[in-house]
Amino acid sequence: MVSRTDADTIQPIVLTENAQPGDTFSGGNTDSGGGEQYQNQCQPTADYCSGESPNPGIFREEILAAQPMVAAFPDGRAEHEAILDAAVKSVDLNALDRGDQAAFDESLRKAQNKLQALTPWLKQFTIRADGNSHIDMAWLWPWTETVEVVRTHSGARWT
Repeated sequence: MVSRTDADTIQPIVLTENAQPGDTFSGGNTDSGGGEQYQNQCQPTADYCSGESPNPGIFREEILAAQPMVAAFPDGRAEHEAILDAAVKSVDLNALDRGDQAAFDESLRKAQNKLQALTPWLKQFTIRADGNSHIDMAWLWPWTETVEVVRTHSGARWT
């Protein structure tokens, strides 16, 4: 996951199309021995991991990704907001209260289909992602060690 500012703007990046439960992926600044470990969140018993049920988390992420794009462009904004609103409102949360997983899944499929109306408009945009890492210079390191780590791993010429 990558983050822009807060929990509502965390956006996914697909690491693989064929993850298996328990797979682990590495990322971040692995050159300096750091790096993040990403654990596949699918559990073998979750229906949406097998593709049998739509994943409500993915629908949420699609909505959260589309909202700032819609808000940023005034041309067609009312129409695009109406599509987002209709998609969200078509999810039947009452089905979950009734314990009717099949009805909830069907409503989520319908919601995702409604959201597809934004696809042609969204495809006009290109999004580029750049990796970033940092060194906690003041965290438990004397200044000389901080300078050495930055110099060694970034090619910087600090003195």
